[in-house]
Amino acid sequence: MNRRKFIKAASGVFVPATFGILVPVKAAAQVYLPHLRNAFRKVAAGGSCSTARDSDAPATTGSQTWASTSPSAYIAARFTAAATATICRIDTAIYKLGTPSMDLFAFIYTDQAGPSPNVIVGSESSALSATTLGTTDPGTLVSFTGLSASITASTVYWVCMRVSAIGDVSNNIIWSNGGAADSNFSMDADGAGTWNGTGNRHMKFNLFSA
Repeated sequence: MNRRKFIKAASGVFVPATFGILVPVKAAAQVYLPHLRNAFRKVAAGGSCSTARDSDAPATTGSQTWASTSPSAYIAARFTAAATATICRIDTAIYKLGTPSMDLFAFIYTDQAGPSPNVIVGSESSALSATTLGTTDPGTLVSFTGLSASITASTVYWVCMRVSAIGDVSNNIIWSNGGAADSNFSMDADGAGTWNGTGNRHMKFNLFSA
């Protein structure tokens, strides 16, 4: 029968002795707690949703204002999926003008003839408050998490965002774009039917899966 030996630590607490080596309770906690903190940080930062899938993030050459007047509650950028995956995070190069206070959501839409976004794939992201955005073009893209969208390689989709309320010309959202003007983007009032204001710009974004 294997009986575990215990040794009384300086604190007065009995702890197991392994191979005759005693590690005081306080010292053990100091070694172990940082690992717990690092694990918590990974979960808080989005857990394992960090595998890069699709990207359209060239150097910034311009910007697109939205959520300033109707019909710009919704905005989207067209892309062709490079791989089959379930997207759980969308990063976009957005910032604010003035002090908008609406919530923002990101999601993936299917494509329809037009070209124009059609219907949502899976679910949209958790809400992101516009108050948390910076006021200049971000060096690090803003992350939307909490969504789940299964996409198929070589299929056309749209990266979309919407706001819970429209701002005005002095308080709105800006999405940075870059590169040659050969990638479609579009805006709409309600995200249904045929969208309006389709143009050609590389709207900057990155997509991630687990």
